[in-house]
Amino acid sequence: MTTLDEELKHPLNNRMFTCPVQGKWTSFQLVDEFGEGAPYAGLPYKIIDTEGYTYTGKLDGTGKGKVDNHFAGPIALTLEDKYQGNNGFYAYLQQRLHCPLPIIELQVRAEQTRYYHKDGSRTQSNPAQACADFFCQVEVRHFVEHVIPPPEQLEFLLAQSLKEADGTLAERWQAHPEETPTAHFQRIYQTAQFWQGDAS
Repeated sequence: MTTLDEELKHPLNNRMFTCPVQGKWTSFQLVDEFGEGAPYAGLPYKIIDTEGYTYTGKLDGTGKGKVDNHFAGPIALTLEDKYQGNNGFYAYLQQRLHCPLPIIELQVRAEQTRYYHKDGSRTQSNPAQACADFFCQVEVRHFVEHVIPPPEQLEFLLAQSLKEADGTLAERWQAHPEETPTAHFQRIYQTAQFWQGDAS
């Protein structure tokens, strides 16, 4: 095993260590399926460059943002500000007693946009592609940290909200005798996905 000094002195070693280069800039734009960025106007963002420096800002009226004088290399864009609006439905989901949902502003904005296809299927192209050096099609769920409740919490939630008229838990939601808590959760989770049209 060679030491680092020996490796660096080796005649076949052509590695060069360089200082990071600053002074680069990157611009980006968030758009909906129609290529419009207005739904995301004013959305706060954070960017981290390859040296770990953080840059913050807000998207302009067309959903565009720009970071100047960052270090060369890829940058990471995050849109993680929590929703703080006054919509009663989202406020309830964030503050409900059992299983509150951490909702970010991006989620709410995206839910207000229109689908290009009425059935909600993904578009093959976007008008904004013609104006971009690089176009990346992502879904809001890629920006969201999912928190799945444990099976016992899910069972409690179901017991509180999915009852028969006489107050008993509907049989289809009850754990089967042979089911483990994890298997029970997976069955209920798959059913919920089916309802939402996300089942595979």
